[in-house]
Amino acid sequence: MIVSWTSYRSIKGVTHWLVIMSVIMIILSILSELINFVIVSGKVNNPLFDTIIIVNNIIGGIIGIVAAIIGLKWYYRATWNIRSFGAKEVTSPRMAVIWWFIPLFHLWEPYRFTQQISKASNPEIMLTNGIEWKNNPSSSIVKIWWLLILVSLIGVFTVNLIDSYFLTLSGIQVGLHDEISDPNLRFLEDAFYIISIISMIFFIPMIKKISSRQEIKSGFSI
Repeated sequence: MIVSWTSYRSIKGVTHWLVIMSVIMIILSILSELINFVIVSGKVNNPLFDTIIIVNNIIGGIIGIVAAIIGLKWYYRATWNIRSFGAKEVTSPRMAVIWWFIPLFHLWEPYRFTQQISKASNPEIMLTNGIEWKNNPSSSIVKIWWLLILVSLIGVFTVNLIDSYFLTLSGIQVGLHDEISDPNLRFLEDAFYIISIISMIFFIPMIKKISSRQEIKSGFSI
């Protein structure tokens, strides 16, 4: 299938930078978890660690914002491309960005249109009528990636909710930025954060595979 440059927009470069940002975020997240573990376990009580955490969080926040912007651009172009391939009944490029910001819908829609992108990018699927992509099996790596994200989000939210509930029963006023008070709940929260790190690890091969498929399907890469 040959697609003209006027319609197809390669995501190869965007994918490259998104992978780099993702790797940096993974490293910073692992570093943060290791430092928190050392502090909580009481093995080290050094103010320098607190400074490292603050700096790490600031850098992580900046990288996170940059990664989010690049990620939204990736989704916009990837969705644009499957339409240029002739795919029909798929999410629009604009909605592939907007859905991420709509509460509740953001728990399902991104998974749905990521599967659409993955299926419609398959170079083995000929989009004659535009809906042949629907017969393509769902991507396993997309399923695992999104399941890990949901487990992490729901897990951290639940842990914080439980901790806030017990603190309220104890008559303690809970602030927005208070840390988990119960050691067991704190350990559980860290476990869910680790799951979120694993989801980022799965994200990298997922977007690289989709990018490679689109290059092949476009006819500009063999």
